Amino acid sequence: MRHQTSSRRHFDPSNSPDLNPVHYKIWGLLQQQLYSRKIQNVDELRQRIVEEWERLDQRVIDKAVKQWRRRLRSCVAAKVDISSK
Repeated sequence: MRHQTSSRRHFDPSNSPDLNPVHYKIWGLLQQQLYSRKIQNVDELRQRIVEEWERLDQRVIDKAVKQWRRRLRSCVAAKVDISSK
């Protein structure tokens, strides 16, 4: 959700893909693995999320963090106001 405030742009960081440290690539990989088999209930889903997260290649996570840092720097350079309303 973006708002104009003077010369700075304001948006809600909780809904911003630019500031989400868990890159969509990671979510996509997790989702692909999670739903490769039928999930019976919420407890099983929780368990499988933890298991699949532990199986993720650390290089994928490192790359996502590096991309997140680049996006964060871009927001700072664009003088985006990420403070709360």
